[in-house]
Amino acid sequence: MSFLVDNIYSYLQVDVLEALHNQLIEGLKSSSDFEEICKMHDNHIQQLIDQCFLNYAEVFKSINDVLYVSQKLCKFLSQMDEEQILENEDFPAKFLQIKSNFEMLSNKIFTTLSSYKNRSHRSSPQLAQLLLRFDYNDYFSHLQEKFEYLASQSIGNRGQYGYQPGY
Repeated sequence: MSFLVDNIYSYLQVDVLEALHNQLIEGLKSSSDFEEICKMHDNHIQQLIDQCFLNYAEVFKSINDVLYVSQKLCKFLSQMDEEQILENEDFPAKFLQIKSNFEMLSNKIFTTLSSYKNRSHRSSPQLAQLLLRFDYNDYFSHLQEKFEYLASQSIGNRGQYGYQPGY
């Protein structure tokens, strides 16, 4: 979780905000026309919106969901001390449920971002950088394969147990 949250933060802070801020400052230094400055500002705001995925509801929701699950785990763990964790019989089940939710949601972010990159002919270098940050060690690629395998097994088991679509 920490890895994903850190990379989301780094992407937004370094690859988007800092990079676009520096571009805007350089543009402002070289401009002397108010209309040109207004145009640069509008372009800056649009690039921020695009690169932070504010116009992409599915990506934005997925990122918010992952951050929510991460926060939920932190809150869950902070409410318990070490003895409570060891003595609490519900702890493993709750922890595994949070872990499962996190894996599902982080896989959704990765597949959604990958599909945007594959669909867009003009995919941004920032999106490629974010995907590289996420999947530099192929963790999310393997996670995606795991979910695809589980989905195919689930579909295969329906036919095995007499499931008939439309009946």
